[in-house]
Amino acid sequence: MTLLDNQDEVLQQVNQIKRVQMVLLRLGYYNGRIDGSLGQQTRDALIRYQTERKLESTGRMTTETLNSMGIIGTVFSE
Repeated sequence: MTLLDNQDEVLQQVNQIKRVQMVLLRLGYYNGRIDGSLGQQTRDALIRYQTERKLESTGRMTTETLNSMGIIGTVFSE
């Protein structure tokens, strides 16, 4: 993997987190900044979202969670 490939993956991950944050904000689970950071506030919002929808409550952007939000994305390793 080249440096450019790595930068592309990081940018994709940041953009995906921003999409998740926007969905969580719109649905009332998140009220923080749309910053592309998978911080504690975003993880807590994900857990609330996952719990209410009877998904596995991991606080992570799993394929199941992304699909339920209508987000086509990639599950990145953390």
